Amino acid sequence: MLGGVAVAVTGLLLLFGSRLTAAPPKLPVSAGGVTLSQVPRGGVGQGAMIEAREGDWLLESDRVRIVVGADAPGAERQVRFGAILDATARDFAHDNLTDLRPRLEIAGAEVALRTQSVRPVLDGERPYLRLVQTSRDGRLTATTDITVHPGEPRVGLITRVVNATNATVTALSVGDRSRWPGAATFAPRVGYVKYASRAKTTWLGREGRDVSYALSFLGESLDTAFRFDRVGSTGQTSMRRARDLPPNEEREHRRALLVTPGGLHQAAAAAWHSMGVPVGGVGGVLRPPPAWASVEALDASQRVILTVNAALDGRFDLALPAGDYRLLLRSPGGEQTENVHIVSNAQLESALLPPEPARLTLEATDEWLNPLPTRWVIRGLAPTKDPDFGALERADGAKNIVYAREGRAVVGIPAGRYRILATHGPEYTIYTTELKITPGARMSLQGQLVRVVDTTGYIACDFHLHAEPSHDSSVTLDDRVLSLVAEGVEFAVATDHNHVTDYGPAIEREGLTGRLAATSGVEITTKTWGHFNAFPYPVGAPPPVAEAADPDEIFPAVRRVSPGAIIQVNHPRMRGVGYFNRIELDEDGAAATEGFSFEFDTIEVVNGFELAEPKTIEANIREWFSLLSSGRRHTAVGNSDSHRLVYQWPGYPRTYVKVDEDDPKRITAAQVARALREGRALVSTGPFVRVLVNDAEPGDLLTVPKRRAKVSVVASAPDWIDVRRAEIYVNGVRAATAAATPGKGATRIDWQGELAFKQDAWVVVIVRGEKLLDAVLTGTRAAPLAFTNPIFVDADGDGKFRATEARPARASTPAASGAVHPGLPTQ
Repeated sequence: MLGGVAVAVTGLLLLFGSRLTAAPPKLPVSAGGVTLSQVPRGGVGQGAMIEAREGDWLLESDRVRIVVGADAPGAERQVRFGAILDATARDFAHDNLTDLRPRLEIAGAEVALRTQSVRPVLDGERPYLRLVQTSRDGRLTATTDITVHPGEPRVGLITRVVNATNATVTALSVGDRSRWPGAATFAPRVGYVKYASRAKTTWLGREGRDVSYALSFLGESLDTAFRFDRVGSTGQTSMRRARDLPPNEEREHRRALLVTPGGLHQAAAAAWHSMGVPVGGVGGVLRPPPAWASVEALDASQRVILTVNAALDGRFDLALPAGDYRLLLRSPGGEQTENVHIVSNAQLESALLPPEPARLTLEATDEWLNPLPTRWVIRGLAPTKDPDFGALERADGAKNIVYAREGRAVVGIPAGRYRILATHGPEYTIYTTELKITPGARMSLQGQLVRVVDTTGYIACDFHLHAEPSHDSSVTLDDRVLSLVAEGVEFAVATDHNHVTDYGPAIEREGLTGRLAATSGVEITTKTWGHFNAFPYPVGAPPPVAEAADPDEIFPAVRRVSPGAIIQVNHPRMRGVGYFNRIELDEDGAAATEGFSFEFDTIEVVNGFELAEPKTIEANIREWFSLLSSGRRHTAVGNSDSHRLVYQWPGYPRTYVKVDEDDPKRITAAQVARALREGRALVSTGPFVRVLVNDAEPGDLLTVPKRRAKVSVVASAPDWIDVRRAEIYVNGVRAATAAATPGKGATRIDWQGELAFKQDAWVVVIVRGEKLLDAVLTGTRAAPLAFTNPIFVDADGDGKFRATEARPARASTPAASGAVHPGLPTQ
């Protein structure tokens, strides 16, 4: 008895964790088949989703291992304090969870909770963790017990909310926020959720390659809000029905996080069992095995109860409550259905057979008939549906897209009428045709793409890309590099979240050496400051510290590890992750937030997720102009920020960088970094533009003793890219406009003029089109756009450029120049 009291007293002393000086219990502690310890200095292993840090809590059974965030200094660590951060069956490398944490709402509005402690409870049959949180106004206390049990794939969660006041708390709801990005969340009667929405759900599922999850509400139906941002799912909040909580009373909420090896059907079976629902199964082997297939179980109301993907050998299995269902098979050859009756504790063999697809061979070459890496786009012509070749993350078939390494692809496709397009980026023409495909046909197409834009001296780059090392992407490294080559990108940087990634081995495996150069990099992803890329960054070096550090610490740390690295501010004004929002950058280019730093090199002025937002792009350009006028020389870049292979098109936008050697076989990361630092770059969603002020190019300093200089603008694009005009800006003010010249082939603008300068100035050219690029960039609603970095003009002849807020002098266009602009604005 005394021993039990002593353990209980120890638990009380640990109530506030490190906030008290009482000695913690000696760890690890094992009892009843459960072990409680803390994450050691070396962590729990390597994996894209692992959030565990030294000192976090580690709770384990023979079936489940979880990490719960511990108290630690710094804003980043406090954000994760008390959340379940990692969950796996055995190996944390298979972890797919970002976090799971309790949530309270009053009348639908979130209640801000402050985590007071996470403490071990050691006086029972087995150890567990107790999370204590309070509302910021002190009215509510939420205590959550986190348990695991031997022999069960279950993490038990019991939250008790106490109203510590003498007044009723009205419309109180208790629930959770769960986040497991990188794959769509599944909900029975809803299916895989693809858009922001709400639904009543009894459990939620997340399928992983090796481990899958189900968050079960133990038979209760909760209101779940599925939330999305530009990248994809940001998680979901699942809340019980709101009720009043009288003074000094308590409300309890029970649920279970189920962690199972294998696919979604195992997680679904665990979810049904946790609810006490009798479960049976149906499965089979599709013969011959299709390239891909999915099987849905629909109830009498045609609601999706479960969806599974067939394995490569054609095997599929569904765990379902007893009852009647219609199975719907989707495969390259089309659809087939089967009605089944499921009996509890019995396995039914399905008779589904995949329809035979037609076979379509696609081949693309350049003008010399050499095989050309290509993105093929196949669309159905009404009433034919778009074909579905597989998941969003597969280069050999992602929805209606195929990336072909040497331009050749063979696809299975249902009979119907289709429009087919092939592209190799904005320097080439596209190939389009329409085709009628009959059942079981064997057909082929050959398309030729011609390079019509000369980019000699420049290399096409994408400095912001994600693949499966990122927690929110499932694209393999091999498929990522293949997609880049097919889009005509020549130099790429791997920038996964807080993970140093190297595309080199994937380029070699895919046989793309010489077509694509790359360097290792990292996206420094903070929870409070925004996102920053660093490249080149050495493989094997630990990622830059993103927790408990401010930019004035992060940036110097990057330079110590990689002195020549480019530090890039990503999506500076994107909601929730914009650095310029966080530092409250004003229109004069000033910021006063403690801990900020301007010691970065480049600004992502155009991000792929903003292509459909011209107002956002224009605002970013204006803000960059303000920084230039204040004397800050940060190079503008544009990057795709692609996380998938469809609708987030790699290489759009892209940055063309001027280098001495524009051959991917010879280019080095150091050359690209040096050119970026010097501002020798232009940003494009399609057009390519060359600008000269006298003989100076972007990044140069030009001295004009007579305060006058000739200006030349040449913009080029294939005929599928619309180009309407070029705008010449001096110190941020438009000084001249040039319209497109018809009938010149790929050269869409060829303009010469003259500018007069009264003081030092910088010159930027913007090229615009109006017709959207949807034929090639489906779903983006992007208009053609390109702009250069500045050419700096020394007008007073002192050999230096001095920033000035003064407006530029009047510009003039000689009559003999051939300029099409009819007149110039008065300055």
